[in-house]
Amino acid sequence: LLYTIKFEMAVTYQFKRRVLLLFVALIIILYYFVSTGNGSRNLEQELRDTESLAEGTSELPPPTGNPPSQEWIKEQYRHLVASLGYHYTPPNRWKQCRNSRNTLYFPKLNTVFTGVPKSGCTNWYETLLLAEGVLKSRVEEPRSIIHSQYVMPYRILALQNTVISPHFSFAVVRNPWTRIVSAYESKLGPGKPIPTAIYKYVRLTRENAGEITNEADELQPTFEEFLRFLIAFKGGSNYHFRPETDTLCLRVAEYDAIIPLEYASVVASHIWERLNAPVALPTSYDESQDPRTQRSTLKAKEWFAKLAPNLISDVYKLFKPDFMLMNYTNFTDPNFPMPA
Repeated sequence: LLYTIKFEMAVTYQFKRRVLLLFVALIIILYYFVSTGNGSRNLEQELRDTESLAEGTSELPPPTGNPPSQEWIKEQYRHLVASLGYHYTPPNRWKQCRNSRNTLYFPKLNTVFTGVPKSGCTNWYETLLLAEGVLKSRVEEPRSIIHSQYVMPYRILALQNTVISPHFSFAVVRNPWTRIVSAYESKLGPGKPIPTAIYKYVRLTRENAGEITNEADELQPTFEEFLRFLIAFKGGSNYHFRPETDTLCLRVAEYDAIIPLEYASVVASHIWERLNAPVALPTSYDESQDPRTQRSTLKAKEWFAKLAPNLISDVYKLFKPDFMLMNYTNFTDPNFPMPA
């Protein structure tokens, strides 16, 4: 009898334990579907939800047709830094910027500039060198001078015992969708050498799909393959392909100004007045001065519209901080690629 009672108690315990585990599992599943909108939230909804400022901060959308104010941008910047879990405290510590090869110090102008690849940084390099008095005229490729003399590692060596306290600091950013298209075309277009990591990824992907029959097969990555590479390797090691917020000195500094490339032609004059520089930025590389009708914009609309929604969503998640920084529009927006 005692054995029977113990057996029944054990069975009852096991049954209750299983019921409890099943109940917990159902709660977890229910919570997942509620929090993700039954798992079917589209990119548009996600962009609307994540691009707005967090509750408790002032939401100040810039006026239609006008560049966003620097006060609004700084509010966005601070929210982004907090959302990424960084803990910036003044003063700025430019020498500690981990992406120092993209951050430059111009001593005569007493100015710090972070050049985000594929955001017009070559134009800015050239113009700053002219204002610094290093160049007498525009050159085709100013980066050799920039990277040998003005990037932070070299300036730190030259100014070991000097605190870098610039009169002015700024950076330029761009809508991620057009920036991705520009990076693909300039670095992976026809006739361009393919970076080793991308070459290996494309070859392995096509071999697994049975699409490669011999070593001579063309391995120029398609736009979709490029995007899948970015997702698989978090943008890789090339800063042309990485999120632009990886290049900014988010952890150690606040910029005096962050300029959306889409409004650079409007804002640039104020920058040069601040620097007291007797030069101006050249016009856009594109024939159209309106960012909404430029080649990279039109191609972004066309190319992304052909992709699967889940792939677009994965790309968006990788570049989500970039969208948040300037509240950038999606490629389906009539005002694309401007900040919202």
